[in-house]
Amino acid sequence: MKKILKLTLVLSIFAVLTISCSKIKTYGLVGTYKSDDGKFIMTVSQDGNASIELANSSEDVTKLTATQRAFIKSLTTHNYDYSDSLNGYSSGGNSFTLEPWDLTEEKAAQTFEVKVKKASGINFDSANPYNSTANAYEDVTYKAEFTKDKETYTCKLTISIPENVKNINNKYKHTDYSTSGGAQTTTIKDKSAGHQIDNGGEMTFKK
Repeated sequence: MKKILKLTLVLSIFAVLTISCSKIKTYGLVGTYKSDDGKFIMTVSQDGNASIELANSSEDVTKLTATQRAFIKSLTTHNYDYSDSLNGYSSGGNSFTLEPWDLTEEKAAQTFEVKVKKASGINFDSANPYNSTANAYEDVTYKAEFTKDKETYTCKLTISIPENVKNINNKYKHTDYSTSGGAQTTTIKDKSAGHQIDNGGEMTFKK
């Protein structure tokens, strides 16, 4: 009987230690994560800001999928992009803030779901295209689920981009300087297929 009690006690202590070791302290989330294929990095700063960008800034973005491009594009908040390119992917990329952010918190798993307003409609003034401004916004949803196994932190990140926001980011201002008389015309065009994004999806990062 005593042996059984001792064994039960040992197993109970082991279970408690296992759970406590796998708990996540918020400050442990800070650092640089890599995607499973190594193409993308996600950086979490001490103030809770998270950003996703290419691990290699010279990567040919036209070879990526539309979902992969959606993870790294800097989604516009005010105007159309000015060129047929994947704007902002090499300078901070897609970013959001993990909230609520408490460095002292400790849980078995931590999940953050935040919504960030991005432009879903733009008032385009063809007479003065530089004055065009956003006139509608919709929420882009970021859901980051963090777990820990021994010393490895895993983040399953899901990004959901509304259709109207996607459409705005798949267009750009094209200025034609070849008009006779020196005048220039600006029109809105669809970006080429290799620079377009879709509605987002899921990606896993580890550190």
